[in-house]
Amino acid sequence: MASERPSPAVRRLRRLAGRSARKLGLLPPAGPKPPASQLPRKQKLDREWVNLTASWARMPMADGNWAEAIRRWEQLLDRFGPSSSWSAYRGLIVSYTELGRLGTAGAIAARGREMFPESVELASLWAGLPMFDEEWAASVERWVEVLEQYGPTASWKPYRGLANCYEQIGDIPASVEAAELGYQHFPDIVEMATTWAQMSMIEEDWPEAVNRFQHVLDRFGSQVQWKAHLRLALAHGRQGDLEAAGKTLAIGLERYSYELTLVGHAAELAMARRDWPEAVSIWNDILEARIRLSNGQVNKTVFPRRGSEWPWYEEAWEALISDWPSIEQELSFQPSPMLYRSLGASFESADLPEAALEILRHGAKAHPDDHSIAFDLAAAYLDLRHDEGKPAIASELGVDLEGHPLMSRICVGGSGLANDPISALCARNEETLDGFRPARSELSTELGSVHILRVPYDSSIELQIKAGRYLTPKGIEKRVRQISERDAWDEMTAPENLVLKRAREVSAEYARRFADRPLLEADALGEAVLFFVFHELCLYEPMKRLAEDIAAQDDSSPVFIEGPTDTYRYIDGYSFSDFDVLYLYFELRRRGVNAFLCRYHHGDPPSKPKLRFVPGVRSLLPRGEVQRTSDSTNPRVLVPAGIRSVRRVVGALGQTLVYSSGSVVKEFAYDRSLRQQFPIEPQASFHPSLTQLPEFRFDLWPAAVLHGVPLHPADGLEPTARIEVSAELGGDWLTWLDRALHDYLSGLSARAFAQVAAREIEEVHVCDHLFTDAVLFANAVKANGGRVVLWPHSANPVHVNERRAESFDEVHAVTQAGCEQWRKRFPEMKVTHSPSVMLDPPTRNTRVDESLPLSVVIIGGRSVLRHMPILDRDLHEKSYRDLFAGLEKLKKKHSLNVFFKPRGHTGEHEMWLAQLIGSSDQWERVLEHPLRMDLPNMLFVSVSMGSSALLEGLSRGIPGLVVRDFPVRDYTTLDADTFPTGRVGEMLDTIAACCRPGGYEALLEHELKYYATELEVGEAL
Repeated sequence: MASERPSPAVRRLRRLAGRSARKLGLLPPAGPKPPASQLPRKQKLDREWVNLTASWARMPMADGNWAEAIRRWEQLLDRFGPSSSWSAYRGLIVSYTELGRLGTAGAIAARGREMFPESVELASLWAGLPMFDEEWAASVERWVEVLEQYGPTASWKPYRGLANCYEQIGDIPASVEAAELGYQHFPDIVEMATTWAQMSMIEEDWPEAVNRFQHVLDRFGSQVQWKAHLRLALAHGRQGDLEAAGKTLAIGLERYSYELTLVGHAAELAMARRDWPEAVSIWNDILEARIRLSNGQVNKTVFPRRGSEWPWYEEAWEALISDWPSIEQELSFQPSPMLYRSLGASFESADLPEAALEILRHGAKAHPDDHSIAFDLAAAYLDLRHDEGKPAIASELGVDLEGHPLMSRICVGGSGLANDPISALCARNEETLDGFRPARSELSTELGSVHILRVPYDSSIELQIKAGRYLTPKGIEKRVRQISERDAWDEMTAPENLVLKRAREVSAEYARRFADRPLLEADALGEAVLFFVFHELCLYEPMKRLAEDIAAQDDSSPVFIEGPTDTYRYIDGYSFSDFDVLYLYFELRRRGVNAFLCRYHHGDPPSKPKLRFVPGVRSLLPRGEVQRTSDSTNPRVLVPAGIRSVRRVVGALGQTLVYSSGSVVKEFAYDRSLRQQFPIEPQASFHPSLTQLPEFRFDLWPAAVLHGVPLHPADGLEPTARIEVSAELGGDWLTWLDRALHDYLSGLSARAFAQVAAREIEEVHVCDHLFTDAVLFANAVKANGGRVVLWPHSANPVHVNERRAESFDEVHAVTQAGCEQWRKRFPEMKVTHSPSVMLDPPTRNTRVDESLPLSVVIIGGRSVLRHMPILDRDLHEKSYRDLFAGLEKLKKKHSLNVFFKPRGHTGEHEMWLAQLIGSSDQWERVLEHPLRMDLPNMLFVSVSMGSSALLEGLSRGIPGLVVRDFPVRDYTTLDADTFPTGRVGEMLDTIAACCRPGGYEALLEHELKYYATELEVGEAL
C-alpha cells in the first residue's frame, strides 16, 4: 500500500536516481544551493547515466503527481536531447494523458516517433491515444499502420488494441480475429493470452471461456492480474456453476485480498448463493476497508441493491433480513453500529423500508448506547409511518429508548410541557417556517421563487421535519396511487390515451405561441415537442392532482418535499426525471400551501448555493459515432431515431445515407443478458452541439435559520438548518420549455434544411413515432418537395392519430391489423405491409420435447408511466397473484416450470414481482430478449395487456396467450381469436392443456395460421 515504508532496495534505487539528478543539475545538491556558474555543464553521457536519471523522472508517476513528472521528463529531454531514451517521450505521453491533455500527448508522440522511428513502443502509445476519446475508428487505422510498419511479430500491443477497438465498434468477428492472430504470434505474453481468453466471453461461449481462462491461470500463475480470476468466476457463473465460481474467487482473493472490486464480487456471489453469513462478513470487510482508506471519515455505506454480474436482486436483501437472528449467531464477529446503519441504508436503497426498520431495531438492541443507531431507527420509522400521524415512537419500535429521550420527544413534537426547552425550540422553528407562507393562493401560472430548507444529516431538525408533513419520492408515488384509485382516474379506463390527447393540445398551444417560420412553422414544431410534452405531463398531471388533494386538507402546517439535489435535469424522460418534485412544489405554492424543498448535507453547507436546471435530453443525444463522413449527394437518406430493427430497414433500402440521431433502438430491447452496441454506423450528422441546450442558474440567498439540539452530549455545537430563497423564476412552464429548446430546435431545423439542399435529398425514411430530430428532418424534406416514408417503432402502430396527412407519403406496418389502422385514418395514403422489418418467416421451435417440462414465461409489462397509471393496478396485481397461485397448483399435476422476463428496471421487474406475490421460489427470472431465449417447450404469457413479445415468440414457433381479467386499453394489434385471451382460470386451463400430449402442438398450429395471414410478406420494397 502507498502508506507502507518502501523496501531497502527501492530506497537505494531512489537515492541513486536522486544523486544522478543532482550531478546533472536537475536537482540542487543536498547542501546549500551553489551559484548557477558552479553547476556542471558537461557530463559523460552513457546509457547507465540516462537510465538512472529516467528513474528520478519516473518517481512522481508512482504517486500520481503528473505535473511534477512532466517537469522532470522535460528537464531530462532538455539535458540529453537526441541521446535520451524513447522512454522519456513515453513518460511525457503518459503524464499528459493522465491529465487529460490528449492533444499535447499526441504532439509529443508524433515528435517522439520522429526521434525514435524504430520504437514500436512509442508507435503503440501513439496508436492508442484516440481510444481515450472513444475514437475507435481512428485508433483502428493507427494500429493497422503500426502492424504494417513494424511487421506482425514486432509487438503484441497492436493486436490487443485492435481487439478492443473492434469490440467497441461492435465488429465482434474482427475483434475475435485480431485476438486470435495476436495469441498465435505471442502465446507467451500474459496480456495477449488474457485478451484471447476474453474473446470467448464476448462470444458468450461460456465453456470455452472457462477452458481458456483456466489455461491462462495455469500457465502464467502469479503473472496474471486479478481480472482473470474474476472473468473465470463469471464464466462459471454464466453456466450456473456458482460453486466453481466461488472457489475461483477464493483463489483470486488469496493473491489479491486488497482488491476491493474482487472482494465486492465475492460478496455479490455470496448473495447469489444465499450464503447470508458469508455475504454479511464480506460486506463488513468492505465497509472496514473503506473506513481505513478514508482515515475513518466514511459515513454509512450503501451496498449494491442488485447484482450487476451475479444472479441476485433486491429480494435477496429481504431474505437476508428474515434470517437475521440465525445469521448473527453464525458470524465470527459482533456487527458494529456502522454495519447496522449501512445495512439499513442498503435496505432503503433496495426499496425495503420495513427491512431497514427491522435491521435497525436489531442494531439498537445490540448497541443500546449508540445514539447514531437510535437516530437512524427514529428516522427510518418516520419515513415509513409519517402518513399515519405522529406515533409514540418509543413504544411502537419495541426498543428501549430511555437512553435517548431526545429522539422520542422530537419525533412526537415535544413532550407538551410549556417549560420544556425542546418543545419551545420546535415551536420557534415552526414560527420561522410559517413566515414563508405564500401571501395569496390565486392559481397564477407565473412561477414564483424557490424555497429550500438545507438540513444537516443526522440532526434533531431532520427528525422534526420528518415528523411533520414530509414527502419522499417513494411517499409521493404511494400517495398518487392512493388518489388515483380513490378518484378512479379516467386515464385507466378511457378508450383513448388521455395523456397523449392532452399532450397534443399542449403541444399545439406551445407551437401557436412560439413558432418561428419558416424553419419552425407551427405544425412541425408542435410535432417536434410532442415527445417531450407527453413525458412531462406524465409527471406534471399527477403532481397537480396530488397538490390539489394536499391543499384541500384542513392543515396549515408546512409541507416538506425531499429534493434529491440542487441540480435538476429538464426534459429527462418520465422514467428518470426528478423534475416532478418541482412541479409538486410550485403547484402547492400556487394553492397557498407553505411548501419547501429539503436538501441534506454532511459538514458545512455550501457557501454559495445555486439551483440549477441542466439539459437531460437523452433523446436528442446522437447515438452512433460518425466513422466515415460522406460528403456525396444522395437522394435517399434515413434518420434512424426510434426505428425498431433499424439494421433490417437499412438492408432493405439498399444504397441509403444514414444520419446519426437520438433514440436509436438497440437490437434487443430490454435484454439485460448481454452488452449491446448501437446497430448502425451513420455516415452523416445534422445535430448541432448539445452545448446549445442552455443551463439555468438561480442564486440562493439565506433567509432564515432553524435551530436544533445536539443528539448526544459529545456532539458539541447545536445544529442549524438554513432556509434559502431564490428570485422569482417568472413565466409559465411553456415559457421555460421554449427557453430550453428554442435555440436547439431552430439550429436542428436549420441544419436539416441545409443538408436537404446540399445533398439534394428527395426521400427520407423515419420512424412512425414522432421523435424530434426525425420530425424536423422530415419537415425539411417535405418543404423541399421530397417524400417521407414511415417505418415501425413497434410491431404495433404508433402515433397514428398524431400524424398529419401532409407530413408523410407512405407508411410501413408489421401486421395486417396495423395496416388497417393506418388505412382507416389515412384512406388515401400508401400503406405497405412489411412484417420482415421486425420478424422472420415462422420457424419451428427447436426446443419442443414433450418429455421435458413446459416453460411458462411471463413477460413483464409497463403498468405505469412514472406516477401516471395506464391501467387499474389493483386489478392488474390481483391477476398476477391469482395467476402465480394457479400455476403453483398446476405444478402438482403437470410438469412445468415458471419463468419471469422483467421489462428492464423501469417497468415490471423481478423485485416488483417478488414483493407482489411474496416469494421468488415459485419462479426463475430469464433476462434474454424473446428472440434469444432458449428454454424447452416455451409458452409466452402476458398479463392484462398484450405484448410484441408474443409476435416475436410466434416467429420462432413459440405459442402465447394473454391473461386479462378486466377491460384494458390495449395498445397491441393481437387477435384475441388467435392468441387465447381470457380470465386467469380459463388461461390456466389452456396452460394445463399444453402440458398434455399434443396440446402444445395444437395451440402452436392454431397460432401459426394467424402468422401465415396476418404476417405474410407483403409487396416488395
